[in-house]
Amino acid sequence: MNNMLKDGDVFGYRPLPSPTYIRLLRILSRYDEPIRCSLETVDLCNEPRYHALSYTWGDPLSNSSSSPNSGNTNHSSPARKRILCDGHDLSLTATDNLLAVIGELSTNPKFSDGIFRSREDLIWIDAICINQKNASEKNVQIAMMDRIYKNAETVIIWLGPRDNETSMALEVMRQIIEIPAQKASNQKFTSSIGDEEIYQTLDIPYIEPYQWQAYASFLQRTWFSRIWVVQEAFFARKIHVILGTEILKWSDITSAARFLRDTNLGTLLMNHTAKDLGENYVRNILTNVYIFERMRERIDSMNLEWLLTNSRFFDATYSQDKVIAILGLWKESSRRQGRPPGALHPDCTLSVEEVYTQAAWTCIQEMGDLNILSLVEDASFRKAKSLPSWVPDFSVGSQPHPLAGNPRPAIGNQRWDASCALEWNMPVPKLEAILPVYSVQIDTIVDFAATQPEILEHYDVTSLLRILRDCSTTADPYQGNCIDAFWRTLIKDTFREEPADLRARELFQWLIIMRVWELQTGIQQFRERSDPNIDPLDPYYVENARQLELYNMTQQLLSEVSRIYGKSEVIPDWSTIQEKIRSVEALVDGSTEATDLGRDYDDISEAFRIAYGGRRLFKTKKGLLGISAQSLARGDTICVIAGVNVPFVVRKLQKEGYWKLIGEAYIHGIMNGEVFKEEDVVRQSIYLE
Repeated sequence: MNNMLKDGDVFGYRPLPSPTYIRLLRILSRYDEPIRCSLETVDLCNEPRYHALSYTWGDPLSNSSSSPNSGNTNHSSPARKRILCDGHDLSLTATDNLLAVIGELSTNPKFSDGIFRSREDLIWIDAICINQKNASEKNVQIAMMDRIYKNAETVIIWLGPRDNETSMALEVMRQIIEIPAQKASNQKFTSSIGDEEIYQTLDIPYIEPYQWQAYASFLQRTWFSRIWVVQEAFFARKIHVILGTEILKWSDITSAARFLRDTNLGTLLMNHTAKDLGENYVRNILTNVYIFERMRERIDSMNLEWLLTNSRFFDATYSQDKVIAILGLWKESSRRQGRPPGALHPDCTLSVEEVYTQAAWTCIQEMGDLNILSLVEDASFRKAKSLPSWVPDFSVGSQPHPLAGNPRPAIGNQRWDASCALEWNMPVPKLEAILPVYSVQIDTIVDFAATQPEILEHYDVTSLLRILRDCSTTADPYQGNCIDAFWRTLIKDTFREEPADLRARELFQWLIIMRVWELQTGIQQFRERSDPNIDPLDPYYVENARQLELYNMTQQLLSEVSRIYGKSEVIPDWSTIQEKIRSVEALVDGSTEATDLGRDYDDISEAFRIAYGGRRLFKTKKGLLGISAQSLARGDTICVIAGVNVPFVVRKLQKEGYWKLIGEAYIHGIMNGEVFKEEDVVRQSIYLE
């Protein structure tokens, strides 16, 4: 069937005959010709033979530290900038990256053997086979993309051109996948990627840090970070991965990722790379590659909430795609579980706010509770500023991490159940953007501490110590055990993925000691470089003068806390801290003592980082201690909400009965319904908007 409308030299699309039809591309170019192709319309019900292309519309190296190899220009950039479809210009539809892969497929004889035979083969490419200017057609075609990729003979993944580090990266991957399974069994490496003991244990040649860097750069290619490729790889019956002129096995890529995850080498690699290139560079190094296979493993049990949680690890040009791109996976999993997937369908005409709100309502209906509220991030991280406060912004990463984690624990294995005495019923929306909830208001916030960056990067623990000090002058819901409530709150009572134990209590002191040591080191360097003629307004002087003031204030507050609570293992006094610092300075690098202390400190720091990231400590009028979203303010209310396992912080709006959700909270002493033992508990319905 002819797809062409006569309109000068510009290609035009004719409407598809029915919702089961798609267009397929036939590449006609040969080695010395401009890129030429034609489109054919076929009915998927007739099971046509074709390939499907999985690629990124933009720069395939935009997430990577690498650049194309200038000595290999045939593969680093498209040789032609035009594409002719049925004799008419289609250049505006094709991006440079798409032109590059079409050029490779049509001219490189290496791909004609068992992968793509040019004139003989048909291929589905979204940018060309869908009329991108027709919203109705896009909605229909996007809704059937799972079927398109599932029915394809092969899915061809194009990672982009070779670069200067490709050979080195692939050699590292080859070494990883050739390690026998028994060598890595039960191995958890915790030192650093450069530790020679790792390679002795695995019985492989030493991999230099710059070689690891090349492999990290490979995993940072844009394809691994795009949300649409998730279902494209998931539904594929057979996958061929093309990297420049290389043909890779998909199983090699995922096997290497699994090995790095299981041995903790992936974390060490991310830590190493972050030191050199910054945290944004390494955010997708390993997680996304493994998510592909994890979805295959969970296909019979996936729900929309879980899929949306994972979509936050990926990027999308249009924020709506964070929802739309995973609907095919949700539909397939729902079918396998024998339940209808609901009324959520792709609609490219809806706003981000409309798509995300519909997705949140669908999660509530599917899961039968309101735990979707735990996925709401701190307001400072939001991009979609006009979203209802109770709807997560899926276009950004999860900050903070949900308290109970995600995927959520199995029914009966929940760690917390703060609203256990509140009956929950499926809400009937007053308006689509408003969520009616049944709640109990507990107390109001009267004080709060610094954020995680202020504590870890600027060594400021004074606000934490001040709140602990002031606990002695207010109501005491912890019956004299405020220090225990304090340290447990700061790590959400969780250590090494288990309820915090006495070992966590012993190690907590190092969070304080290390901040003092870091301040002390900076102050010493400042004093050594002091110049009586320095300008007091000089930025270096101002910053170090501030740190000197902070150092003195920390010492004073530690003395006050010690005087109030006595000598404590959790919060050491000043002399004990100095003694501990001297003992650490005396340790020999690489010694058992230094290694063990480093591992323990990393574990307690990780517990604090996960719990406190995007949150801050607060104290209530009744003396309760908690952590919640860092955008909280004095006067905010803490409450428990029926249908959610953890408490929340909310803020009263001017309209009577209407509130804004600030974020979920860990509040020591009320995480399992203890609040309902009080006689003055008032239950009420409120509206979140």
